Amino acid sequence: MYKRKESMKTIPTICIPMLVLLTGCAAPRLYDHKTDMSNYPRDHYECVQEARTGGGGSRLAGVAAIQTMKKHHRELYRWCMEARGYTVTTTKESGAVEADLLYR
Repeated sequence: MYKRKESMKTIPTICIPMLVLLTGCAAPRLYDHKTDMSNYPRDHYECVQEARTGGGGSRLAGVAAIQTMKKHHRELYRWCMEARGYTVTTTKESGAVEADLLYR
C-alpha cells in the first residue's frame, strides 16, 4: 500500500511539468499574404520542405528538442516565404492564407 501512494505522488510530479512544457510552447498561427497569390501552393510547399530539419530524442530531453525544432522550423519557413515576397504575420489580414505547417 505504501508503494502505491508513493507512485501516485510521482505521476503529478512528472505529468504537470510535461503538460506545462507542451502547452506553454504553443505558437500562434502564421498567415501569409502577397498581392499575387497564384504561386502560393508551390511557394508554401517548397518553404515547408526547406524548413524541415531533424530533431527529437527520448523522454523529457526529446520533448524539449522537438519544441525547439518546431520554433526553428517556423523561423526558417518565415524567412523563406519573406524571401519570396510574402508578408508573414500572426494576425490575419484581408486576403491572407493560414500557413498550415502541420504542427503548431
